[in-house]
Amino acid sequence: MPVVRLTLFGPFEARCGPGAVVLPRKAPALLAYQCLAAAPAPSRSTLAVLFGGDANGQEGRNNLRQVLFRLRRALGHASRCIVLDDDTVRLAPGAVETDVARFHAFAADGSDAALRQAGELYRGELLEGLDVGLEAFEDWLRAERERCRDVAIDVLSKLARREHTRGASEAAIAAAHRLLTGASVGSS
Repeated sequence: MPVVRLTLFGPFEARCGPGAVVLPRKAPALLAYQCLAAAPAPSRSTLAVLFGGDANGQEGRNNLRQVLFRLRRALGHASRCIVLDDDTVRLAPGAVETDVARFHAFAADGSDAALRQAGELYRGELLEGLDVGLEAFEDWLRAERERCRDVAIDVLSKLARREHTRGASEAAIAAAHRLLTGASVGSS
């Protein structure tokens, strides 16, 4: 059972139990990166570059330590989802759930019901409005946004065609509208 639930499409939101958690400035970026980065867990050196400095420089390592400290303090008891090793920072398996992971699972499923759910989850751009002022992170985020947008376009295209074929005109029009408006507006 997840300890932390993250909304990454649209504005970032973190939930631990019933309430939202306010995270310090770079913490949402770190959590999102941890959730979306390909395995294996990123090294501390990689994270130091992404979150404010070079891999071998003291500044990058200090910035990463500060972000991790503030993140763990903000999460309180839920901070157990973050596993710190000598060389890596990773999330405990199954401890964090994201709308992005669910979106990709529904898109991969491909059934009509799954495509509808994927379309509903895509409520806006990945980490909409998040600006941490770090070039390396922004480059990574641009690539992830494009990847998610491409999947959303595919999902909405399939959904519009299938709804049209079934004779569900209103649903087909809604999916087509979302597709034409850049796959970024919430479903109604």
